[in-house]
Amino acid sequence: MTNINLRQLKAFIAVFQTKKFASAAERLFLTHSAVSVLIRQLESEIGQKLFDRTTRNLRPTAAALDLYPIAERILRELHSIGEHFSSFTRDARGKLAFAATPVIAVNVVAKAVALFQEQRPGVQIVVEDCTPDQFPGRLMSDQVEFGIGTPEPLTSEFACETLIKGYLCAVMRTNDPLARNDVVSWTDLNDQPVIVVKPGYGIRHVVDRAVAESGARLRYTHEMMHLMTALAFAAEGLGVAILPSSLMSQIRYPQLVSRRLVSPVVVRDVYVITRRGMTLSPLASEFLDFFRTGLSEGRLPFSPAF
Repeated sequence: MTNINLRQLKAFIAVFQTKKFASAAERLFLTHSAVSVLIRQLESEIGQKLFDRTTRNLRPTAAALDLYPIAERILRELHSIGEHFSSFTRDARGKLAFAATPVIAVNVVAKAVALFQEQRPGVQIVVEDCTPDQFPGRLMSDQVEFGIGTPEPLTSEFACETLIKGYLCAVMRTNDPLARNDVVSWTDLNDQPVIVVKPGYGIRHVVDRAVAESGARLRYTHEMMHLMTALAFAAEGLGVAILPSSLMSQIRYPQLVSRRLVSPVVVRDVYVITRRGMTLSPLASEFLDFFRTGLSEGRLPFSPAF
C-alpha cells in the first residue's frame, strides 16, 4: 500500500459521504471519470472493493467502513500540520529569539521590536544583548536564530549581510576646534585628551590598529569598559571620544558632534549574522524584512547600507 496518495483518500472520503461519484466530483472540482479512476486506484492498492453499486447510489463495503475513520484521521492530521506551520507567519502566538550588541539594541533594535509588536502584539520576542565576541556561541548553541551587530571576525560557519554602513568617528563638544572640520584624521588627535575603551574590550583592537597605521601618538586620558560611559565623558568635556557611528544615531547630548575619522577610515558596518546554511523561521524572516523596510523608509534611526 505504499502508493496510496492524498488525492485518492480525498476522493474516497467524498464518495463515502455523498454516496455518488457525481456529487463527489462536484465537491472536489473533478470530473466523474477522474473520481472513478482514483477510487479504482485505491481499491487496487488495498486489494479490496470499496463500494457496491445499488439502483440509486453507492453502498460502502466492509472494507470502506474500516478505511473511512483511518482516512479521515489522516486528512485531519495533515490539515493540522499545515495549520500549525502556517501559524508561524499569521498567528499571534509565535516566538522569536535573536542576539544584538548593546549599542544596536539601544539605538535601533528596541524601536524595531516596539514597532513590530504594534502590528503583531501577541508575538513574543526575546533579545539577547551580548558583546560581539559572544555572537558565535549564541548562534552555534541555537539559543538565537540570528544576530544584529558588528561582530568580531567570524569563521566560514557564519554568513553576514550588511544592514547599516558605519565607521569610527571622533566625538567632541561643539566648541572644540576640531568640530569645525568635516572630517578628523587620527593625527589630529595627537594633542587632544582621548577617551577610548580599555584594551580587550569592543573596538579597542581596531582603534589600536588604526593608530599604528596612521603613525598618530595618542594620549589616552580615560579608558572605559563601556561605550556609553565614554560618550558621557565626552559630553562633560573630558576629551575626544573614539566611538562607532552607530552610537550617534540617536545621540541625546546636544553639546556633542561627531566627525568621521580618516587616514585611515575604519569601517564598522552593522550586519545580520546567521549560521551558514541555516533556514530562518518564517517569523524571523518576517521580522528582518520589517527591519530592512524600517531602515529604508526612515522609521528606524539609521540609514540602510548602500
